[in-house]
Amino acid sequence: MYPGSCINVYDHRYRPWYIGTSTGAKNFILILDFSGSMSTDNRDNILKNAVSLLLKNLVNYDWVGVVVFQSYATSYSDKLVRATKENIAKIIEFIEANEPNGETNFSDAFQKTNDLIKDSNFDNQASPCKTFIMFLTDGIPSKGITDQQELLIFFETLDELRKSTIFSYSLGNNSDTQIPMAIACRRNGIFEAIINIEDLTEKLNSYFSTLSLGMNINSPLWVEPYLDSSGLGEMTTCSIPVYDRTVSPIRFLGVVGIDVMMDDFYTYEASRNLIIKNLILKSMSACTNSDATECQINTMRPMKYRCAPLDPNCQISLQWDFCKKPLKNIFCNSIIEEGKTLQDSCCGVVAQACTKLITSKYYLTLNIIIIVIILSLIII
Repeated sequence: MYPGSCINVYDHRYRPWYIGTSTGAKNFILILDFSGSMSTDNRDNILKNAVSLLLKNLVNYDWVGVVVFQSYATSYSDKLVRATKENIAKIIEFIEANEPNGETNFSDAFQKTNDLIKDSNFDNQASPCKTFIMFLTDGIPSKGITDQQELLIFFETLDELRKSTIFSYSLGNNSDTQIPMAIACRRNGIFEAIINIEDLTEKLNSYFSTLSLGMNINSPLWVEPYLDSSGLGEMTTCSIPVYDRTVSPIRFLGVVGIDVMMDDFYTYEASRNLIIKNLILKSMSACTNSDATECQINTMRPMKYRCAPLDPNCQISLQWDFCKKPLKNIFCNSIIEEGKTLQDSCCGVVAQACTKLITSKYYLTLNIIIIVIILSLIII
């Protein structure tokens, strides 16, 4: 089990099984600015690297689309596609082929995105509950509809975008903040101005902490089969979120998961495609459908870019205190001495823990983890 706090060099929170489980199945669309100004400070290449990592963390029960805009907007496909490894590789190639050029056309990008969702014909495995969009730009609209009020009026006419959650980001010192912030606020999303472009990767890949707010996934999810890095062969991961249900909205704590060798499935079913299809069907029951309110989402927004003053009646805190001194031995995380908290132990305050015999408290924690894993498998 990897907790929602205490990071180390290898951070599981940026792995597909963790992100996919924390957010559930979803439609995921990127709207990327490749106008001429994106050549400034190497922004285009930093953007390519950041979204490449982002896309690789999607899983095959997600649907994905990419819209690129300059003077006009284009898309990878005229329909959303499943986020399989093969499709993700092709989408990354499509993004890499774009170079900064032309003007900045917000309105065409919004229209293209709306059409992309509208024209998508999902397969018989159904589509997820929610569409999540990331809009990234470093400029001010200079083509198409350029007046702010007219652009926002046009934006409100796009029905498919009304059903979506939009996160928007402005890149660099001279980019527009008013329009990206306005569309994020109107679609229950978050806006952030990224002055230091080098921070882009970290900012984009932390979106799952917000999407997990108010989620309540009760069934396990399975990721697309992959080759084990230690040479064990092809495997998949079955995982389920862990929540603190004593607070409202319920608080996402982390993910518990177990790896399963594909050979174990072949004992019962020879068709790899049929196995993957059934795993997708199981995972599709965990739609991205948060019950978080606008007020609660507002607490997650950067202070400078909140859409409204904070309501003291619904403030929540989801920020973890990252460890300055993480444990070298992760199996010591659950060993707590008297007067110390779990965070103390996790962060190595207790002299790297494991300084005394493993107690029954450790075995109790271990047994709970094993029981959760077994119940997760029984559910499916």
